Amino acid sequence: MKSDPASDPLAALEHLNALIQTEGQITLGLMRPVGCVAIANDDHTCLAMLRKRKDETLHQLL
Repeated sequence: MKSDPASDPLAALEHLNALIQTEGQITLGLMRPVGCVAIANDDHTCLAMLRKRKDETLHQLL
């Protein structure tokens, strides 16, 4: 069942939920000298590496 994005801001991130439920993971943190990053991977593949922009929110990054 899909959540309503108006009442649940994370509902728009269904793809991340699907990744996590299939043995993947999302790592958030500070990686020097790059800055704040989000890395999505599963057991075998790095799927995405994103760097947060200066004025970008965490929700926008994801």
